[in-house]
Amino acid sequence: MIVPPSERFAGLKQVLFDYLDEIARIRRDNPNLAPQQSLFFTFLIFPWLVDLEALTGEQRAYQDRLKLQFAEVGFDGERAKAVLNEVLANDVQLRECCPTPLQLAGYFDAQFLAPASDVARQGAGRDRLEFAFGNFEAATYHQRFRRIALSHLFNFDMRGDNLVFKGSAPMGDIRIERLNPRAIPTILGESDLQGFLHTPGIGNCYVIEEDRASEVDDLQWLSEKRRKAWYFAQVLQYFKGGVVHLGYSVPVFFPEWAGQVRRSGVFFLGELRRMPYESGNKPYVVDDTVRAGLDIWWRAATVPSTLERSRTRKASFARRYGGPATTTNTVAEGRIQSTD
Repeated sequence: MIVPPSERFAGLKQVLFDYLDEIARIRRDNPNLAPQQSLFFTFLIFPWLVDLEALTGEQRAYQDRLKLQFAEVGFDGERAKAVLNEVLANDVQLRECCPTPLQLAGYFDAQFLAPASDVARQGAGRDRLEFAFGNFEAATYHQRFRRIALSHLFNFDMRGDNLVFKGSAPMGDIRIERLNPRAIPTILGESDLQGFLHTPGIGNCYVIEEDRASEVDDLQWLSEKRRKAWYFAQVLQYFKGGVVHLGYSVPVFFPEWAGQVRRSGVFFLGELRRMPYESGNKPYVVDDTVRAGLDIWWRAATVPSTLERSRTRKASFARRYGGPATTTNTVAEGRIQSTD
């Protein structure tokens, strides 16, 4: 859904064109200042946005020297920082997609300021820059922010491409989807269509959890979603015979540009199980003959009283199947009863 103008920062166009002019002036007057830096705005503002607590004393001193150097060429880093914070405070979409001013600066730079600056230096007129901003604005607001946790079910297969099992509150439903194998390298952060990390024969089904933005940071959020998927994998293991495990969990962000802002390279939590079980010929299958029974098991496993016992009793499951030592599981003890 397109983000309505009422949820956008009204002065965004003016802000970006002002910094476009400022970058052009600084580069014109200081041709030897980082001529190879393609993201010049991010380069300039970085000393004001970097987490100083994460730097050594020598590194902090270097950033202080850069502040003085950039101030001498006319860049007001404190004002730029304040402007970015103002945008984040008044723009829902940009605040959700770019949680920090540094991420926002990088997005502005990569998607508008840097390419627009290049064409401006080549003599492009205002109409071409206006067109570039129109494309940037459309890409920024054409789709609301979502973050999706995908947790791989090793050696799992099912009839059809999606399943939903109804659960009790607060844990709720489990949704499983089969992904196109060609999409899997991308979600892991690999660039090639033929990925290295996810091998054929280990299954292409994932537990899917989808949310809007929240105050919970991405790592904590992914960890919470992974714990739910882990519990579901435990239920599967005791529901019927067969080999199935929870593998890795990865975050995916929409719009696509938000993913480029929030993560880079290969990132996942958990274990990459790359060796297929029995050459991929003996998957753990959920079909129409067992689906109704598993639905009952999942509802029973998510009843609050069952979850409470799972938190307070030791799990034989964890010892047998390599789960966390602190996990307890009434499923393993055969105490799940139908809630019907």
